[in-house]
Amino acid sequence: MFENFVRQFLLLSEIGVKVVRVFLESKYQPDDFETFLENNKTLIYHLNDNRKIGCCICVNLPRQQVIRKAQFDKLFVSNGQPCQTTTQNCHCKVSAKPYIQLVEIDLTLLSTLLINCFTLTQQQKDCVKDIRENRNEISHFAHTNDIDDITFNTMWEK
Repeated sequence: MFENFVRQFLLLSEIGVKVVRVFLESKYQPDDFETFLENNKTLIYHLNDNRKIGCCICVNLPRQQVIRKAQFDKLFVSNGQPCQTTTQNCHCKVSAKPYIQLVEIDLTLLSTLLINCFTLTQQQKDCVKDIRENRNEISHFAHTNDIDDITFNTMWEK
């Protein structure tokens, strides 16, 4: 039913995203989002750049690309500064976007930052992943604007 689609969509796209934003914000308080990004840019850089060669200060950071370039570019801008240690690509060459606001970041990137930049309990990780997965699942119904009652009840109970 169309009503089921709308209820589930609004829950996930409005309320779910706000919950994840507030949760992320609570993790980096009392700093602002720009300061959080600047303090974590080495880790976030390595979540975007999966080369085998590290940057000038990395020790043993993950090299798995979980943030796409377009997502990284929403968070950081080139600062025009060359790295003093190496000629390769390095996090030294970027800075958090000035005046960036958390409201500018979508659910996918919010959840990626939460899961990779903070120590979360398994329950917290599961909740963040459930919101993201349910949002993705409801998106598959967008072309029909319809969810039958059984599917709706299954999704609603998650």
